[in-house]
Order: sequence, then structure tokens, then C-alpha cells
Amino acid sequence: MSCCVPFCPYKGIKSSTFSIPKNTSLKVEWERILGTSSKVSSRVCQNHFKHDDINTWECGQGDNKFTNLEFNVSPKYNKITTVISNIENDHCCIANNNKRLKRHNIDRNVFEESSTKRIEMSELGYSLSNMQIETYENIEGLIRTFDKINICQGSMSSNLSDINLSYGHQKIETFEVIKHLKCSTIVTDDESGERNVRIWCKCLDYSIKHKKLREKNNKKTRIFFSSKKKKKLQLLNKAKHLLKKKCSRATSRMVNLQTSLNNNKEEMRKMSESKIEELLKSNNIPQCQSDLIYEILKASKIKNCKQRYSDNWMLLCMLLQISGYRFLRDNNILPLPCINTIIRFRFPKFLIPKSDSDLRTLIPNSDSEFRLPNSDSEFRNQITISDIRTLIPNSEFR
Repeated sequence: MSCCVPFCPYKGIKSSTFSIPKNTSLKVEWERILGTSSKVSSRVCQNHFKHDDINTWECGQGDNKFTNLEFNVSPKYNKITTVISNIENDHCCIANNNKRLKRHNIDRNVFEESSTKRIEMSELGYSLSNMQIETYENIEGLIRTFDKINICQGSMSSNLSDINLSYGHQKIETFEVIKHLKCSTIVTDDESGERNVRIWCKCLDYSIKHKKLREKNNKKTRIFFSSKKKKKLQLLNKAKHLLKKKCSRATSRMVNLQTSLNNNKEEMRKMSESKIEELLKSNNIPQCQSDLIYEILKASKIKNCKQRYSDNWMLLCMLLQISGYRFLRDNNILPLPCINTIIRFRFPKFLIPKSDSDLRTLIPNSDSEFRLPNSDSEFRNQITISDIRTLIPNSEFR
């Protein structure tokens, strides 16, 4: 194990090492002398101790030597220098020939691969078939003309992996360069700048950078529309905003109505029958409507589906001539009994009518035509009070 003393010049030399003492005071003294903190597994080489502090003994035959320290021995102070720079005297050579090298120009064809962007002539609006190239001067003039033209460098390279298709459909890839659809490739004098980029490609560059930044911050990316599509988008957003406000008002109204209904239920639950009777008498409510109110309150307090109806209410239900009887009963608008329950009301089993003729025999004074209701029909006819009294002479009907 190597020595734990920093900048120890003997780390490359094979030597014996000794562990840190377990005594706390002696350990602190070692750390103070060596100028470093130690661990349980730290070792110090023998070069940091005096020769008299080390005991060496041999075991068996050969050169098997073992070393150990004397009791309560401290290491010696060693001046360890830190190397700041290594300055060496390099060998300098004197030139034998002081003549300068001559430059030789050789006329020959040199082929060099272009490192700039490749632009097709069709993109610039030029065609070699329309040009008259007859002499070398024509070729030189054509080259000078192309040299003076400022070409749009595009927005950015298409080789970037983080350019998604969601950045819009207004971009095209031309020779590994992303350009705007409306870019005309040639930059005019009034549009030329530091990068030789047209205004459309600048807008595309701005849009892509901001969308990349929004994606990096986990935000939604905006899509830029044309003026015509932007108007449609504004109309849709306006309709969405109006519908949202309408739904908000409806939700608020539903909450208010539900709160009011719960308050009325709580108030009716605390109201006694005597108070209800006083309210009905003070408002001059008819007897049939009073029976309806009592029946509604009674039905609201009974949770059993097999509830029993009062006689007066059953007789009133028999006198009903309502086409929407089943609708009122199915939607719990009124506590109406089932049609079969009305038919079975106070009829002996042997007197339950099975047809219209049987019912007419039970009601001989019936002037109007009566049709026996079934489970799929509603009451459309009216039974007179005299018929009910004839049918049920002991009725306490008022």
C-alpha cells in the first residue's frame, strides 16, 4: 500500500509501511507532523521515521525481513517541496544555412471540394440554355455575376435531431438546410444583413427557437397561422369562450338551485303538521290540493317503496283525467299510486273487474263510457262521484 503523505517523493520506491496508531493523542500528533488527515486504512512509509525507531528482524533462511516500530514513536519532520514548474535547458542548434526558401509557382489544375452550400441554378432563375457562352470572357462574366449575388443561407441545418415536424408546415429542406416556403433564395440589397438571410427565414428561425425553448420548459408549442386562418381561429376561440361562460353560468345556477332545494328540504323537515295546516287555512287552499300536499309530505318521509296511500288520495287518483298520468308517476312529480293499485282499491277479490262490461255492471249509473285501464294505458275517462259512492257506499270521501 502506498504512503498517505501528500507529495511524498518515495511513493515509487519499494519500502515498508506502517499503520496509523489507534491511540487518539498519538494519532493527532502524527497528523500534525505529517500535515494530513488519516483514516483507519492509511499507511505511512518508513522514510518518514528515523532509522533507530524501526526494528528489523529476519525469519528463517533467506532474506525474509520484517519491520515494526518502537512503542509511541512519532514520525520525523520532512521538508516536502511542491513542484511549480519544471525548467530544463534545451539544446539549441545553430543553422548552418541562412538562405531563405524560394517560392515556386507551378501551373496545373487543382481540384478542391467546395465547403459552401450548393445552390442549383434553377433556384436562381438562370438556365445555361438561355445564355450565350462562346468565349472565356463570357464564362468569367458569368462567374462574376454569380459572385455578386447574395444567396439566402436558410434558417438552420436540417441535420439537427431536435427539429420536430410539429414546428409547422411552413418549412422545407433544401440541400440539408431548412428554409421558409416563401423564401426566394436570392437576397436583395435592402434585405441583406450579417447572415445574408431573408426575412422569411429569419421568422422561421425565431419560431423554431422559441418552440424548442417552450418544449424544453414543458410548455405547449404555438402554431403560427396565416391571416385568413388566424381569423377563423379567433372566431373559434371566441365561440369557445362564450360556450365556456355559458357552461359556467349554468353550473353556478345549478349549484344555487341545489343549495336552495336543500334549504327548503331542511325547512320542511323541521315544519310540524299543525304549522302546515295553519298555512293551508291562511292561504285558503282547497281540500283536494291540501290532500295532495299532505300526501307529498307523507311520501317524502317514507323511504319504503311499498308505501300505503290514504283513502281520500286513492279516490282522487281514480277521478283524475290526465293523459300524462304515467309520466307524472315515473318522474315522481306527484306521489301517484300504480294503476293496478287503484283497481284493487277496496274491491273484493271476487269483484275485481276483468273487462269493461264487468266494470259497467259494478257501476250501473255511469253515463260516460269507461275503459278499464291496463298497465300500458293512462286514465282518459272520468268516474263521477255518484259512481264512486255507489261502488263504495261506506267511503268517507269528501
